[in-house]
Amino acid sequence: MKLRTRIPRDLTDADRVRIVLQSFEEGALVSVVARQNGVDPRQLSQWRSRYRAGKLGGMDVGMPTVPISELADAKQRIRELERELGRKALENAMLREAVEFAHLPVSAWRRTARATPRKK
Repeated sequence: MKLRTRIPRDLTDADRVRIVLQSFEEGALVSVVARQNGVDPRQLSQWRSRYRAGKLGGMDVGMPTVPISELADAKQRIRELERELGRKALENAMLREAVEFAHLPVSAWRRTARATPRKK
């Protein structure tokens, strides 16, 4: 009986994910799936571990990419917008209090004014 030699080949991430998902099917054995696809069972086990950890797969073909510099700029812009949102929320709360205060009767204003100490 002649042993079949493995032909070294480069598998894409999509191929690896396909093989891993095939190995997760009900009743599938890692060794059988590996043999069917011409990969080492130990390698398939490593791919399965990486897949579970979310480290296998990468990006799909045709998926748009963004340079790291643009990502850093976007994160900085998000921080600036979050700060501005916080300022606007504070301003909104102050305006809401002012509106509530404006709807108080005049006698309530006088009581509020007397309760606050005056600056000298």
